[in-house]
Amino acid sequence: MPAPETAAEIGKGGFTNFLFRVASRKQLKLARQTRCSYRYLFMRPDGAQLAEIANWIDGGEIEATIDRVLPLSRFKEAFEMQESGKTRGKLVFAI
Repeated sequence: MPAPETAAEIGKGGFTNFLFRVASRKQLKLARQTRCSYRYLFMRPDGAQLAEIANWIDGGEIEATIDRVLPLSRFKEAFEMQESGKTRGKLVFAI
């Protein structure tokens, strides 16, 4: 869920900030309890944004959790796994 700060980042005002605060209350509470922070990104085809994300990955600030790597021929099975909610991380296809 978007954090309240996301409203300002996308150029929206107080009501959107309020909605994001209500919608993300569980994530905000968990972040406070674990003394961490998170940031929600609205993705867009933007080279500068992708470069910033790459820098975070290279710097160890964020880490992708990969559940498993599958051949593309198992796409249907992977989709079913993702829909079941039992995966912990991303499913990656080896092509």
